[in-house]
Amino acid sequence: MSEPAKATCARERSGSGEKVQLEINVQVLERLFTNGQLCAAEFSCLNPASKKAVQALCLNTCMSRYCREQTIALSVSPDLLIENKNITY
Repeated sequence: MSEPAKATCARERSGSGEKVQLEINVQVLERLFTNGQLCAAEFSCLNPASKKAVQALCLNTCMSRYCREQTIALSVSPDLLIENKNITY
C-alpha cells in the first residue's frame, strides 16, 4: 500500500497566490497524472532528483496514454470516420 502524501507546514505567499510545499508518493503522483487530475506545468520541483522523477513519470504517462489512444483508434469502424481535409488521423 502506498504512503499518503505529507504536506509540510511551510507556506509562502507570493504575487501568484499562496503556496504549499509537500511531499507525495510517486505512485500517487503517477495516478494523478494518468487520471488527468494534475499537470506537471502546475507545480515546480524543488530539487534535481524530483525533477528527473517527474519528467520520467510524464513521459511514461504520455506514452501509455498515446498507446491507449492508438488502440482505441484502431478499433473504430472505418465507416464511422468522416473525411475532413483539416483533420489528420
